[in-house]
Amino acid sequence: MDIVNYQLQNADLLPRTFDLKFYIMRHKLFLFAALVFMAASCAKTELLVEQSDTRTLTLTAAMPSTESQTRVALGKDPDNKNIVVRWRTGDKVLLFFQKPDGSVVAGDETTITIVPDTDSKKATFDVILPAGVTAPCTVYLVHGATAATDGSKIEVDVSPVGFKKLDELVTPLTGKVEVVSGSSVGAIPLHHLGALQCLTLVNYWENAFTATLELSYTAGDEWFYKAGSKYDLISESVTNIGSGTTPWQEVSVPATQAVLFAQWVMPNGNIPPVIGLKAGSLVSSNQKSARSAGLERGRAYHLYGSANYYHT
Repeated sequence: MDIVNYQLQNADLLPRTFDLKFYIMRHKLFLFAALVFMAASCAKTELLVEQSDTRTLTLTAAMPSTESQTRVALGKDPDNKNIVVRWRTGDKVLLFFQKPDGSVVAGDETTITIVPDTDSKKATFDVILPAGVTAPCTVYLVHGATAATDGSKIEVDVSPVGFKKLDELVTPLTGKVEVVSGSSVGAIPLHHLGALQCLTLVNYWENAFTATLELSYTAGDEWFYKAGSKYDLISESVTNIGSGTTPWQEVSVPATQAVLFAQWVMPNGNIPPVIGLKAGSLVSSNQKSARSAGLERGRAYHLYGSANYYHT
């Protein structure tokens, strides 16, 4: 059921009693799971560079096929429920370099250039090796999230965000490529760090519906890492489990319309319990049953809700 931008006709409703409905999660879709330019996600990726070059590499980064001011664009595919990920002009990536002894050096933030005729799904950028870094080394890329190194780890902030419109949402991406001797042009595969919880909310009332939206539950544990959590790209593990609350945000749905919102989270392996939809002090009259498995990175999970005012 695609109800984005669906216009409700003849909504003769009065603001007397309120009913917030929450519909069952129906779809689980990849956020483009395949890796471009790479034969398999488990294969080791190597980039060859000449020992006599100017220490500048050129990499191509393609979106995985499935609050930074530099972010990729998110949009809904009009033919299905896939969430399309594209580069935006002016997007930037943050680079880190691991030397053979295991030490890590932070590089500069660099601006990407979108590759023409790729639907903004591929971009190139130049990589300048920092002082003290030579091939062989490993290049790590971070986009859409803050990251820092202490010289041995590369920790990415994987705090959840509240529901936002797609064009306002940041979806963190990371990449890794081994640099050895040879050519200075290559590709770096990108991976999603988390999942999207998408909520299509229909407003059946004659006035705009504005509230702080959140998913509520009374039993079980959170199924994603809390605010303040850090993920290390070197060990590929969460090195700091945060304890902060999710920063739920206020959203607005125009009268008699539907809007698609999305929340980015990093799954922690827990299975989502019975959940409801909370809008300010209002709680949905029904709930979604517990899932049978946890969320997976690189996927979008669709939820549906409606806000109604009825005659008394």
